[in-house]
Amino acid sequence: RSLCSTGKPSCPSGFVGNTTHFRRLETSPPAQFCPVPQTRLYSIAAAVLALTYPVCTGLLCLGVKERPDSSGPASGQGLSFLAGLGLTVRHRPYLKLVISFLFISAAIQVEQSYLVLFCTHASRLHDHVQGVVLTILVSAVLSTPLWEWVLQRFGKKTSAFGICVMVPFAILLAAVPTAPVAYVVAFVSGLSIAVSLLLPWSMLPDVVDAFQQQQQPGPGLETIFYSSYVFFTKLSGAGALGISTLSLEFAGYEAGACTQTERVVVTLKVLIGAVPTCMIITGLCILMVGPAPKVPSQDPSRRQSLQRRTSYSLA
Repeated sequence: RSLCSTGKPSCPSGFVGNTTHFRRLETSPPAQFCPVPQTRLYSIAAAVLALTYPVCTGLLCLGVKERPDSSGPASGQGLSFLAGLGLTVRHRPYLKLVISFLFISAAIQVEQSYLVLFCTHASRLHDHVQGVVLTILVSAVLSTPLWEWVLQRFGKKTSAFGICVMVPFAILLAAVPTAPVAYVVAFVSGLSIAVSLLLPWSMLPDVVDAFQQQQQPGPGLETIFYSSYVFFTKLSGAGALGISTLSLEFAGYEAGACTQTERVVVTLKVLIGAVPTCMIITGLCILMVGPAPKVPSQDPSRRQSLQRRTSYSLA
């Protein structure tokens, strides 16, 4: 047999010693991590986003001209922002609309954000991630005209039930994470996302016009209605994502690892199935309590105001 340079027999890999005794090296296997994606793709995506915002802002500033509203009284011109905000948050239909969509938008954010992690670590769907995401986007875009027709034909409260269509399918995906189920869930989720984005912007004009009829504060407060709604919904989505991220950290999630612990897998299933279900049901219950805001009377000034606000919200 072959000899080492010292005259001793050659040692097998992983062993040291002489011809009569071998001792295995006790070395712990290194942690397996997935290869880091190329940073060039992320840099290109970041550059595209960084250029999109100033381009859109420039088009808005150059292409949209603000004109004063001559249909309403001028008594509201002296209201400060805090005074106007105090008036809007005391309007019960507006509060009901905002609180309900706080839960609904947070549920949609959680579902969208953790679907990729669920497909990667909690199921064997890592090869279908791009197809699932593309299915959601295409379904949401193509179903928007259909939901607009449903809103006009059956009413806004009836259309709100389209949001909860994704609930049983999300639970089914958490229970049976297979490729056919994932694509069906992606298609249905796109339908629910479309109506959840369209519905509040078609209900806000009714809320604003009902407020104008009751309070008569003058023009200018509609900006507070729209901006505060966007602020609160974005804040709720960020809060829901932060709490979900902390729950993954407590479960032992390791970024970049190929395999995760069983606690992480269970947490991802809860974030995909149970959390959106509870949030959507809570939001719909709040939205359905009480009557919907009535459409204002169709006198010429009110009709002009309603058309202006509706076109603004749809734009």
